Amino acid sequence: MDESWELVYPADRYADLKRLERRRNLIIRNRGQAGYALQISKAERGDIVADLGEPAAEGADTRYLAIDREKFYDDHIAPALADLAKQCEANGLSLLAFCEYGDGYGHTRMFGPDASNAMRIIDAAGQANGDIDGLVFAVYRWAKAEGIVDTSLVLGLLGRVGNE
Repeated sequence: MDESWELVYPADRYADLKRLERRRNLIIRNRGQAGYALQISKAERGDIVADLGEPAAEGADTRYLAIDREKFYDDHIAPALADLAKQCEANGLSLLAFCEYGDGYGHTRMFGPDASNAMRIIDAAGQANGDIDGLVFAVYRWAKAEGIVDTSLVLGLLGRVGNE
């Protein structure tokens, strides 16, 4: 078999996978909540997909499937970003990173001495997690603390109606 490859299908396709396993002498691996994976050669992909349809996930390395993306972030991405943040801090640079994984996200930030308003607003947007009202109020609170509410027509109006 050339390079090992996996096609991951949901658990409800198990009967189809067993049929294919017997017919083609393949290996099925249980991938927990992600479903079942067919261990194949990359060259076999076309025939398998023609028979079963597109997989839920595929790749040569399926250690981190959808259910494990947070673990992958915690194990690999967060430490690398923390190292980059330290390097940025040592050199007076700002760094802002958000990494989404399924239902959550990881967040790394290091604001240098010259961090721009844009960096602060982007940070507020990420932390608001899609909540427009939360974003507007977070930006308002930040602008008020910085004494720059009056530089914005919208934030100035928000402050005049007493919403803090």
